[in-house]
Amino acid sequence: MPTETDWPKVIKDFYDEVSTFKKEYVYRFVFGPYEHFTQVVWATSWRVGCGRAVFKEGNWYKTFLVCNYGPAGNTMGGELYIEGPPCAACPSGTCCGSSCRRSGIQSSYSGLCSKIRISVHSNFKRNVFYALLQF
Repeated sequence: MPTETDWPKVIKDFYDEVSTFKKEYVYRFVFGPYEHFTQVVWATSWRVGCGRAVFKEGNWYKTFLVCNYGPAGNTMGGELYIEGPPCAACPSGTCCGSSCRRSGIQSSYSGLCSKIRISVHSNFKRNVFYALLQF
């Protein structure tokens, strides 16, 4: 049976596609071999959920990883991000930097928007990780 998934490594592997990304696509997105990277850093995508399914096929175990982003990014011709200071456009119901501290939320990443309240149904195991992405 496969071991647990190292989600921070998975996200870092997505981010590492930055080496194939052309800077001119920031303002007018074009599909290419860097779409995991662009979706991870897409400015208007601020919710992400990732999951894993493991199944046996013959004598081998296979692992299927999937991440769902919302609102969706990677839109042809769309802007990857809008230039400006960190947290300038955090969505409603989120905090950033000092506003998180005032709300009693501890965040290791002061330049990223954080959801103020996360509710998880008691039937689900809560397993949260954070990844810092820097250019």
